[in-house]
Amino acid sequence: MLFVAFIRWWYGAGWLGTITETRRRVGDLARNFSLGILLKTLFSPWKQLDAFGGQGRGFDARLRAWLDKGISRFIGFLVRSLTLWAAFFGLIFLVLSRLVWILVWPCLPLAIPVLLMLSLGILS
Repeated sequence: MLFVAFIRWWYGAGWLGTITETRRRVGDLARNFSLGILLKTLFSPWKQLDAFGGQGRGFDARLRAWLDKGISRFIGFLVRSLTLWAAFFGLIFLVLSRLVWILVWPCLPLAIPVLLMLSLGILS
């Protein structure tokens, strides 16, 4: 009876649990990389500390502020885009590895007797 319960769980709730776990892990990875925030702020300045070029300043100060902001935005774009690429490759790896796990899951109970027979030399 315990064997039947195990098989019922393995090919039912256990298999669905691996699919649910995959969805949760993909969501966790997306949240850990803050993908939504990175996409919203892709062209925002990167840690800009001093770029005041407002009214009442000379042309040189405004030009310098414009250049500072431009360089800061470029660095921000570069850092955020590299982070997005890392997240993309991480998500691809996670999804592919979990897909392999989901496909291998039904075969694992069969591996026990096969590996036992291989170790005993029955199937060699």
